[in-house]
Amino acid sequence: MGKNAGWSEYTSSRGHKITFPLATIQGANPGSRLTVTAGLHGCEYSGIAAAIELFNYLDPATVKGKIDIVTVASVAAFYEKSAFVNPADKKNPNRAFPGREDGSYTEAQVYFLLNDIIRGSDFYLDLHCGDMIEIIEPFALFHTGAGDAIDAKSSELAFYYGLPNIIPTSFQGVWSDQGTSYAAAAELGIPSAIVEAGGNGVLEQEAADIHLKGLLNVLRHLKMIEGEAEVPDIGKYYADFKWIYAPVPGLWSNSLPLGSLVMPGDRLGCVKDLFGTVIHNLTAPVAGKIVFMTSAAAMKENDIILGIAMN
Repeated sequence: MGKNAGWSEYTSSRGHKITFPLATIQGANPGSRLTVTAGLHGCEYSGIAAAIELFNYLDPATVKGKIDIVTVASVAAFYEKSAFVNPADKKNPNRAFPGREDGSYTEAQVYFLLNDIIRGSDFYLDLHCGDMIEIIEPFALFHTGAGDAIDAKSSELAFYYGLPNIIPTSFQGVWSDQGTSYAAAAELGIPSAIVEAGGNGVLEQEAADIHLKGLLNVLRHLKMIEGEAEVPDIGKYYADFKWIYAPVPGLWSNSLPLGSLVMPGDRLGCVKDLFGTVIHNLTAPVAGKIVFMTSAAAMKENDIILGIAMN
């Protein structure tokens, strides 16, 4: 029983030095093993803050089982304030799973994270929020296609986290979750979910509180801490996820705010050239709800603009 905080250090066969700040809570009584990661994208601070708060909040005497918490999974990106990607190789770690031990820096990073820390867990949660230029309406994602039992338990994790929008995803979905942390873990037989609250590269205490509340409720649901889990009454399940990308470079202008409900053909906004001429009007291809948006107006071709949770 007790708490331990220290650095897990690895060197890949190509010489990449990977470190993770790992905080462990070993409970007084037997129970499940939950792994929590935050900061896989290094500028998503509300999830990082919540992971740190969880470690400091819990008393091992009241915990059943073991909780492993990687407070910042992408340390280099955190210190370099690098949005979305690792500064070493410009790769997105949440598109690189399951990784390769002999791969690039990011591929080695996620390989060690998955195989040395996440593997062997009974459950896994990956804490996210909007990166430097994203605003979010809180949502949870869980992978489907890992088998009925794993899919159902992953759905439960997403549900008991208590966020208003719950979206199942898959390798073959409208938006493919291939390469993501939670899909890779689910395919190893570990019920998993990504949970998102906060954004715009700001440590929002309100969003950190949402994460901490969700973590504690999941722990109660898993019988890892005392108390009855609250049964959330706000979670709406959607069918899939549709991401909208800039078809041309230019200046993006939104027509609808975050959280808007859309139908096919509804105007989302337009791209203007750098003289103010509209060069592309963008409309919704599906029905659903806008759950994240890019807050930056500057767009390169194929930059992400927004995401729609599909009805």
